[in-house]
Amino acid sequence: MKDYIYLGIDDHKWFDTIAAINQEGETLKIIPKVRKNAQDFSTFLNSLGTDKSFKAVLEAGRNWGVTYDLLESLPEVEEVILANPFKVKAIASAYLKTDTVDALTLANLLRVNCIPKVHIPAKKTRQLKYLVRQRAFLVVIKTQLKNRIHILLERNHIATPEVTDLFGRRGREFMQTLELSPTERFLLSQHLEFLEYCEAKIKEVGDLIKEELATDESVRLLKTVPGIGEVFASLIALEIDDINRFSEPKKLWSYSGLVPTTYASGKRVYHGRLIRYCNKWLRWAFIEAVHSAIRCSIYFGQYYEFKRWQKGSQAAIVATARRLARVVYWVLKDRREYKEPQYSSRFFNLRGSGQA
Repeated sequence: MKDYIYLGIDDHKWFDTIAAINQEGETLKIIPKVRKNAQDFSTFLNSLGTDKSFKAVLEAGRNWGVTYDLLESLPEVEEVILANPFKVKAIASAYLKTDTVDALTLANLLRVNCIPKVHIPAKKTRQLKYLVRQRAFLVVIKTQLKNRIHILLERNHIATPEVTDLFGRRGREFMQTLELSPTERFLLSQHLEFLEYCEAKIKEVGDLIKEELATDESVRLLKTVPGIGEVFASLIALEIDDINRFSEPKKLWSYSGLVPTTYASGKRVYHGRLIRYCNKWLRWAFIEAVHSAIRCSIYFGQYYEFKRWQKGSQAAIVATARRLARVVYWVLKDRREYKEPQYSSRFFNLRGSGQA
C-alpha cells in the first residue's frame, strides 16, 4: 500500500491554513498562512520531501474553486477532495475551533477515508454555471424594477392601460406621456432606463449561453419537458451536471430542496418547511417551471389540481415540482425525450412509476 501525506486545508479568501499528517496520524507540519499561488504551495510540499505523494482535502465554500484548481495543477498532489462542510461539522464538531484545528480535522478525516464528498463539476461546467446564474440574477433585478414601477404608478393613482404588456412598446409610450411631479418623473425615467439596460444585458448573456450550449444533448432533451424552456434547460443541466450521481429521483428531490424537514418523536410526525441546505438554483428553477408546466401540459395541470384539492395550492406547487424533477431525472437518465402520458379514468399512480 502506497504511503501518502494527507493535507487538510482550511480555505480563506486570501490565504490558506495547511496541516500535513502521515499515514500513522502524526502531525508533520502546519503553516497558518499560505498565499494562494503555486509557488508557495510547491515550497510547502517540497519541505515535506520531494519524493512524497499527497492527497488533499478542503471544504466547499464561496471561493473553493481557486484553491481546488491550484492543487489540481500541482503534479505532487495525486487527489483533491472537496468536503461537504455541514456533514464534516456533524462528524467532527469541536469546542475549540481555530483554523489550525479545522485543517488538522480535515487531514485526519481524509486519512481514515471519512470525508463526506461533494460532487465537483469540470472547470468548463463551473464557468458556464456562473454565466447562467448571472442571467438569473439579472432577471431578479429586472423583476424588482418592474415591481418598483408598478408601485410608483399606484402611489400616483394612475390606472394602467389595457395593453398586453405594460413594459412593451405601447406601455412605455403611455408611461412617457404621464403627468407626474418632477421627482416622480425623475424616478420613473431612471427605472425605465435601468430596465432597458438590464434587458440588454440579459439578452447579451443569454446569447452567449445559447452559443456555448448549442450542441448540448442534455439541454435539448430538457427542452422537451413542459415548463422548461431554453433558460431553465441550461440551468438545470449545468446544476445537475451528471444525473448518474443520483441513484433515484428522491436523491434529486433532496439535492434540489423539494422535500420538507421532518420531526418525529414517538408516534408524532411533523413535516415543516422545505429543507434549508440544498441547491437553491435548482429549487428555484423547478418551482418556477411548474407555473408554466401546469398551463401547457394536461398531465402536470391535472396533477397540480389533484394535489391542490388534497393539500392546498402552496403544497401542490411543491408536489408538482417534485413530479417535474422526477420527469427530468428519467429524461436525463434514459437519454430520451419527454412524451405526454396516456390518460385513463384512474389518472395518477401516486407512488410514481418513475416513468417520464
